Amino acid sequence: MQYAFRSSSNFKQPTFFREMTDSNQLSPVPHFSRTHDSLHEKGSAEVLLVGDGLQVFYLTQRQLERKGCRCHFANSQRGLRELVNYKQFDIVLTVHRIEGRSTDWLGAALSGSRTTLFYMFPVEVGCWWVPVLRIGAECFGCPALRPREFSDDLDRIVHEIRATAGKTPA
Repeated sequence: MQYAFRSSSNFKQPTFFREMTDSNQLSPVPHFSRTHDSLHEKGSAEVLLVGDGLQVFYLTQRQLERKGCRCHFANSQRGLRELVNYKQFDIVLTVHRIEGRSTDWLGAALSGSRTTLFYMFPVEVGCWWVPVLRIGAECFGCPALRPREFSDDLDRIVHEIRATAGKTPA
């Protein structure tokens, strides 16, 4: 299964993301403070894992925590909305649907923030990771990553976050 994203020099909202019209959905522009406050004193990245069950992220969570990241988990649309509105995350890893409803609004909601967003798509054996945002910028046309490629890319992203945290004035 292949996923293609269209790209354009003049950004238009892709069909991959839809603005939610249901009144209990998060608005496409969540509230973020003016400062990038997701790094606490030790310079660890804040990571949001989104899915129906934490077992899907078991290996990834262990990898991130070994690197000093703080992992948070949302297993409902309501919990996801609350977390995204409450805190800015450096990395968001999500499945495409929780509680039978799409999470594709996350790309539009997090675009322009400092967040890196990946969607997990199950394949015959395992899953592939589709990059959607890299530090808030759209990743249209980027290929899906196999688990090993994703793990390596995640290590690079965490390293970049730590390096940036060291250069950011307090």
